[in-house]
Amino acid sequence: LDALTGRLESGLASMLGRTDRIRAIFALQTHSAWTSLVAAATGLHCALLIIAPPSAPRAERSTLAVLAELVCLTIYAVDIALKATYMTPKVFFSKSWQQLYAGYVLALSLDFLVTRVMAHPPLL
Repeated sequence: LDALTGRLESGLASMLGRTDRIRAIFALQTHSAWTSLVAAATGLHCALLIIAPPSAPRAERSTLAVLAELVCLTIYAVDIALKATYMTPKVFFSKSWQQLYAGYVLALSLDFLVTRVMAHPPLL
């Protein structure tokens, strides 16, 4: 909430004097609909990892589950890209919480690549 009300260094007040493009990116990334989408992707991703874990035999993983996981990972990556754009990559990656988020998404993406794509060719 502090970022939205402008009390933090990357909040609304920091958007004064920034380009229209950067302000639009900030507005998108901080919009409640985007936040809800990221939260829904997180819930779906957790459910997918329980229902169709990486160790599950290929026959137990549907194409839909694999695609849904890819969509979740894409949403996370876009979220990071949006925030790093309006904060600037230097500021974004100077924050330990953002480093953890980016590292976690990178690890999940590598896991997806190794266990779902490389180990088993696409189900499509």
